[in-house]
Parts: sequence; C-alpha cells; structure tokens
Amino acid sequence: MASSVSRIIRLLCLGFVIPFVLSMVVYFGFSSNYTGGVFSEAGFRAQYETGIYRFRVLGRITLLEINSFLEARQSPPIAPRALFLLDRNASPRFYTAYFFNNTLFLCLTCCTLLLLFDRFSSPQALWIGDLAVLLLCLLMAITQYVVAPYDTLSYFFLALGAFLTYGRQRPATVAALGAVVVLGALTRETAALIPAFYLAVHHRPLLARPFRFSIHLAGLIVSALCFVATYAALRLALGFEAAFHQDVQLAYNLSNPFGVAGLLFFGAVLAVLLLSGPGRREGAVFLLVSLPYSLFLLATGILWEIRLWVPVILALVVLKVAAAATGHRQEEYSA
Repeated sequence: MASSVSRIIRLLCLGFVIPFVLSMVVYFGFSSNYTGGVFSEAGFRAQYETGIYRFRVLGRITLLEINSFLEARQSPPIAPRALFLLDRNASPRFYTAYFFNNTLFLCLTCCTLLLLFDRFSSPQALWIGDLAVLLLCLLMAITQYVVAPYDTLSYFFLALGAFLTYGRQRPATVAALGAVVVLGALTRETAALIPAFYLAVHHRPLLARPFRFSIHLAGLIVSALCFVATYAALRLALGFEAAFHQDVQLAYNLSNPFGVAGLLFFGAVLAVLLLSGPGRREGAVFLLVSLPYSLFLLATGILWEIRLWVPVILALVVLKVAAAATGHRQEEYSA
C-alpha cells in the first residue's frame, strides 16, 4: 500500500506538477527572443504549412485542434505582456494553445519516462530514474525558448518508443513500435532515432553469431521500414520542394559564437554521459548508428537551438539509467 501511494505521488509530481509549472514559467514568465510571427493562426499556417515544416503534420494538427477547442469555449487567454513585440498580429488565445499543446505532451513524456524507469529499477534504485526525469524535464522545458508545435510531441513518441523497446519483444510489441514510429515520423524527423535506439538496446542478440532471424531483428526491420515509408510517403504526397532541409547552416555553426556554443554544449553533455559509469557501450552504439542524424543537424540546423540535441540526449540518458538500474539489480541479486 505504501509503495502504491509513493508511486502515485511520484507520478503526480514528476509527470504533472513539475512539467506543468516549468511550462508556465517558460511561456508566461519569459518572452522568446527567438520565435516570432507565428502566434496567430494566419502566421502559424504561413510558417508551418510551407517548406520543410509542412512535413511535420501531427504537431500542426494537435495545436490547431486545441486552438479550436479553446475558441469554441471562449476560454480566457493568457499571454506574456511582450507578446505583441514578438508578433504584431498575435492572438493571445493562440499563444495559450501553444502552451497547452506543448505542456500536455511534456507531461506525457515525463509520465512515460517515469513508468519506463520504474519497469527495470529496484525499489532502492528508483531515485536514479526520478533524478533523470527531473533533469530531462528541466532540459525539455528550458529549450522551449524556441517555440514550436511539435517538439514535446516528438519527445513523447521517442519516450514511448523507448518504453516499447525495453518491453517483452513479441509480435504485438513490434506492431505497436511500428505505429509509434509512423506517428513520430508524421511529427518530426527525430523518429529516425527510434530504430537507432532499438539497435543500441538489442545490439547483442542482433549481432550474435550464428546469424538467425529473431523477434529483435523483426523489431529493427519494422521500425526502420516504418520510418522510411512514412518519410517517403509524406514527400510523395506533399511535394519535393525543400523536402530534406530548409537552409544549409554549416558555415554559421562553425564560425558564429552561438553555433559554436551549441556544439560545445552537446560535446560537453556527451563527455558527461559517456566518459564514466554504466551504459557507455550502448551509448556508443546509439551514437554510431545515429551519426547521419547528428551530421545532418550540424549541416542544416542552428545548433544553439539546444532543442535539436534534446532527442539524442534523452536517448542517451535512458540508456544510461537502464544500464545503471540493471547493474544495481544484479548487485542486489548477488548479495
């Protein structure tokens, strides 16, 4: 009974209260110095229904639906006082829809991560997962100084993919993982990291000799094919103009102080996560397999948008916590 009450309290605190309050601080305590012109429905559509952004379908749909819900009920809008400096055509209610959309999926991401860590952690090691969720929540929240409709939704699908990856591998799990990858690919290209994460977790049975077909291989093939098929289908349906990137930012990233700072941040986080402690092998496999994604970010992303690195960092933290929790269980068993 006590453990059930403790779990409910932890879930409420880490899955709802903390991410909700952090979102309030970010969206209403500060004003973005980065994002502008997208806080009305007209400006939003002009930005996110064109260029590379038009392929990120699902986050656009959820935000517009939440905005319609708020409008239909005449919900009171909340917005920072500087909103009209960011966008002279801004709608406070549309800004409120951004808040509810991104907060909802931030909460769901934190809940999924907490349930995942509880799955393989012993009662004595639960604190490791709790601290990891708190760290990731802080990182996901603070990087929303770039206000977008799909970031926290993409984190949720990545966390859900990790949850299924660590579950018992059977045909139903593989089918669910494929569905998550499809939904993730409809949200943002970071869904490509789910098959890379799956390979990192199951690399031992996948690389075992003699080679044979297994449920782990089926999971890898299905998740990879679901991403490729969805990625290609979006471009066939919506056209190939700006189909792969918006602009090349390589020169900016290597010469501008902000670009260099973003690269240094990611390098420092990698050093912290990979130079000591458990999970280094799994982390190295993940980084190797996801290298095309990281190189693509280097060439086309603006690296001081730290949110671009959050999916990679989230995956590495999950791998590290899983390895630490597994090691802790083995020590308890040996004792």
